[in-house]
Amino acid sequence: GQAPEQLLGLMGTRIRDMLLLHTGRLEGLDAGTVGSRVGWSPGRVAALQRSQRDFTLPELREAQAVLVATDAALKSRPAHERPTLTLLALLTLAQRRGAAELVASL
Repeated sequence: GQAPEQLLGLMGTRIRDMLLLHTGRLEGLDAGTVGSRVGWSPGRVAALQRSQRDFTLPELREAQAVLVATDAALKSRPAHERPTLTLLALLTLAQRRGAAELVASL
């Protein structure tokens, strides 16, 4: 299995990447153009497009906010509290609509 910190990092990367695709679309760019600009393979772009269908832009922004707050808390708390903070963040994200799809896509 994956350590909680690794799962949080993977989720953060996936959420950030889906936000990039959403933002690109709002700016009139297709997914392939966004992917080529950031160096993603066509397979990665396709996987992100599939994952992205399960989330609205506000949901992704909210998930990103949870991750940013968690990152700040992890950097300011003693080491022995970090596993608990990480698990709380993962549980918070898992309770959201589409979370199962996000985890399955990792």
